[in-house]
Amino acid sequence: MVNPIQNVGLIVGSFKPYTKGHNFLIETASKENDLVHVFVSQKTRARKGEHIITWEKIEIIWNLYIQFILPINVILRFVDNPITELYNF
Repeated sequence: MVNPIQNVGLIVGSFKPYTKGHNFLIETASKENDLVHVFVSQKTRARKGEHIITWEKIEIIWNLYIQFILPINVILRFVDNPITELYNF
């Protein structure tokens, strides 16, 4: 008999840029939960005085590199507004 999922982790963020800290957070959550949903903002980050990080550029990095290093129990959700999507989830 298959055990139902017991614990679900939820992580929300911009992840622009994706850092070692983000990776540690996701890996830790994946060890402590049966399933982890990561809500990633698709908005471009344009803060005054900082380099602009567009979603179009970071999406390429997610698709080519990041998704392949994540544990198998992690589900990525690329969304416009992570907080709203988490609430609706």
